[in-house]
Amino acid sequence: MARVYVREIFAKSIVSKSGIIGVDYTINPYVGCSHGCIYCYARLYTSRFWEKLVGNHEWGYFVLPKINAAQLLRKELKKKEGGLILLSSVTDPYLPQESSYKLTRKILKVLAEYEFPISILTKSPLVIRDLDIILGLKDVEVGFSISGLNSALVSHFEPYAPSVKSRLAALKRLSEKGIMTYAFISPILPGLTDSHLDTLFKEIKKANPDRVMVDLLRIRPQLWKYIKPVVEKALPDYIKLYNKIRFDLSYFFEIREMFNQIASKYGYELEWMY
Repeated sequence: MARVYVREIFAKSIVSKSGIIGVDYTINPYVGCSHGCIYCYARLYTSRFWEKLVGNHEWGYFVLPKINAAQLLRKELKKKEGGLILLSSVTDPYLPQESSYKLTRKILKVLAEYEFPISILTKSPLVIRDLDIILGLKDVEVGFSISGLNSALVSHFEPYAPSVKSRLAALKRLSEKGIMTYAFISPILPGLTDSHLDTLFKEIKKANPDRVMVDLLRIRPQLWKYIKPVVEKALPDYIKLYNKIRFDLSYFFEIREMFNQIASKYGYELEWMY
């Protein structure tokens, strides 16, 4: 992880109101994310927090741990009405840096003192480390975002994220422990996610999540310069389609029925986020 610039910061607040449907609050223990996913919208929404703190380090190459997160959380929760808390929305709560900082673990310990429902969303099997706390939470679910099974292709889009195989293995273990789990197929990457779709759902079924959610790829104008060269290299036959979906999302509606039919074969009624 020497490639990642780490700078500890003191946050002014830790619980944010959420604009995500069905989510009331979000907690982000870190600013930035070292997974380096090229499609990530978070770089657009958090730039005002990090541009002056990280120098010339690009998104994916810096992490700012909010080292006072747990202390802030205990103060702020006393003033909050009940509602679903998402860990996390613009970072991954289980970045490699979490192994040493343990901010998410400390946050979970505080949350255990309250009765807020909690949803954890990650790309990392490191969440297994906190099974001892998660098993004691009254209302919790853990989800893993997955964009496809072809590790060679996935690595172009998520260069430093844990392998999909390790995510599915962690998902299976959590399910076996009786924890509510979900698979989040997100984003749909044309030519990757929607190829060999039956195999994707077959592997998800083996992990036995309670539900499966799906979201599309939103290519915001500022992200195209990062996505375009990756598609040209990894999926050159799909560059015209990716260029089209920058302005026209009809493709994602056209493939919904295919997703629904295959998911139904494995016993899942998909929850669409679009």
